[in-house]
Amino acid sequence: MIQPHQAAAATDVGKLRDHNEDRSLVDFRDGVLIVAVADGVGGEHGGDVASETAVKELAAAFFRRRQRDMGKNLSDAVAAVNDAVLGAAKEKDLKGAATTVVAAAIKDRRVTIVNLGDSRAYLFRNAVVRQVTKDHSGKVPRSITRFAGDPRGVRPDVFTEDLRPGDRLLLCSDGVTIHLSDRDLVSLLADGDAAFAAQRIVKEAVARGGRDNATAIVVIGAPRVIQWDFIAFGATLVLAILAVATTLWLVTQP
Repeated sequence: MIQPHQAAAATDVGKLRDHNEDRSLVDFRDGVLIVAVADGVGGEHGGDVASETAVKELAAAFFRRRQRDMGKNLSDAVAAVNDAVLGAAKEKDLKGAATTVVAAAIKDRRVTIVNLGDSRAYLFRNAVVRQVTKDHSGKVPRSITRFAGDPRGVRPDVFTEDLRPGDRLLLCSDGVTIHLSDRDLVSLLADGDAAFAAQRIVKEAVARGGRDNATAIVVIGAPRVIQWDFIAFGATLVLAILAVATTLWLVTQP
């Protein structure tokens, strides 16, 4: 077990919307960090209900399951999210309520990522940013072909990565990526702690137009932990060997 990775979220309603339909999740339990961004869609607060339901059900469903296969566990949790969003929409009579989902489960240094829609995951390493997920986008600009709240069921893509010390994992809604390029993200992710980086990304997206709600989660890979107990044991063993060798040398002297 390594020490927990640093994680933080930031969000802003933007300049054109009157309410925020994005939701984020940062939850650490039983040695697993789970983070997620949901970007709701649907009129009359349908997006609010969908995204709020998504992050709550995602955490609950994920931690209810104890499967060793993190990809299966996370995919099953997204399926539960789909059912929960459909149920909430029916209960509140919100036809068409749906949401994107991008989520990551991190155990030690292994990262499992799933996504539906156009909310993205990026990995920043050695001053280079790489998009991990692939958008599920339609022919109409900013339309999505996969989402939670789909009566046909969901089929999330699954990706696996390693989170090395100092790596930065970014999850964000399209309110960030419609304004910021990969080059922008490199400079915005390069410095500061997780909270600073997440806030900086969101503020910059809003400053450049704020056409949509903007949400970002940043996770920073934990530094390597020096095993002082092992080092102390090794040092003690070396000293003991030296002491025995010295004693034997003295005994053999005339």
